Amino acid sequence: MSIPVNQQPIIIDLERLNTGNARGCAACNQKFTLGERVVLACGFWDGGQRLIHESEGVFDSATGQWVERACHTARYTARTPA
Repeated sequence: MSIPVNQQPIIIDLERLNTGNARGCAACNQKFTLGERVVLACGFWDGGQRLIHESEGVFDSATGQWVERACHTARYTARTPA
């Protein structure tokens, strides 16, 4: 699976840390630290995509975007017959 360049993980730099860390990770509610890999993902929250830790996300090749792991699991489970 190849992830498009515009969807590659982002490294948290000092500017992102200072401007976007008030919320922290939308998936796990932990603050980001300098040098961490994050992705812009959709999830169960309102308001569109948010930054989450890369480990909390799954790249969905069908939609071409990152999805919060719990949201992706719920979507996959809902589509799979029992």
